Amino acid sequence: MTLKDVLSPYGIHTASELARKISMSRQQASEIWTGKVGIGKKVGKRIADATGCPFHLLLLYRDKLYRDKDESRHESP
Repeated sequence: MTLKDVLSPYGIHTASELARKISMSRQQASEIWTGKVGIGKKVGKRIADATGCPFHLLLLYRDKLYRDKDESRHESP
């Protein structure tokens, strides 16, 4: 699951669209979009309010992202 998968049904298809929609820099939006940084509660709320995406879906995405990163750290080389 990617952030694009979560937000596409709500009309957000790129990091630039996300940045524009929630008044965030394109760099910050790109880092969120690519999963380099997670979605905090404040940003998640801004995304939910601006797009109509249910907040709990963003939390599910965030939790999956953190689990995936954690699992990759524990894999043997």
